[in-house]
Amino acid sequence: MKCNKGTLITDPLAIASKFSDFFINIGPSLAATIPSRLMDHNGTYSNSFFISPNSLDEIIDTISKLKTSNSEGINGINLRGIKASADLLAAPLSNISNFSFSTGTVLDKLKISRVVPVYKS
Repeated sequence: MKCNKGTLITDPLAIASKFSDFFINIGPSLAATIPSRLMDHNGTYSNSFFISPNSLDEIIDTISKLKTSNSEGINGINLRGIKASADLLAAPLSNISNFSFSTGTVLDKLKISRVVPVYKS
């Protein structure tokens, strides 16, 4: 492995150390290039964006387009049940997502996921 000064490193421990240094510092290095959020004289952020509130029809349409599978989410609810109840679930889901967008917060229970590796030859 060549480091940034062009010297060849062959010691596995030194190579691992260089990779560790790189990955430890890449986050702060990239973060330093992001402009800070500064408020303008009206008290609004100049580097922000707006997300329009979603509607019940949009929620129902999104649910209908989800691929139905035999798997279930972290909550144990199968997607077929969600699709069958889309009309009943649209209002609460719309309220939760619109609240999240307007406040910039996400409920802790919505941050949980289950990742299942699938072997593909």
